[in-house]
Amino acid sequence: MVYAEKNEIKDKWKTSDAIKAEVYGKLRREYAIKADLNARLKRVYAERDERSAQIKDLKAQLKAAKKAQADLKKQLGQTKKQLKASKKQNAAIKRSTSYRLGRILTWPVRKLKSLLRGLRKGKKQK
Repeated sequence: MVYAEKNEIKDKWKTSDAIKAEVYGKLRREYAIKADLNARLKRVYAERDERSAQIKDLKAQLKAAKKAQADLKKQLGQTKKQLKASKKQNAAIKRSTSYRLGRILTWPVRKLKSLLRGLRKGKKQK
């Protein structure tokens, strides 16, 4: 009977060794899967960091562009004010007596000049 128990223990031992080998095989496969997942995760984190840097750079560029746009709007406002002041000044000059007198005195000369230009163009076209 001792011999039968000894054989039974040996069989259980072999079975447990087979189970142990199978478990170690599964464990190695799971570690391989884990290593693959960790490598993928590392690549994803690297891509995330790269994209974060790109986003940060683009945000800085956008901020600079908005500042430049604001500066240009300010310059446009100043230019409009200068133009308005120039128009007022020109209107004041045109309303002045000396300007009107000058236009009246030079009217015959300007008309003669425009007639001569018209005659020259007529000759060139023929």
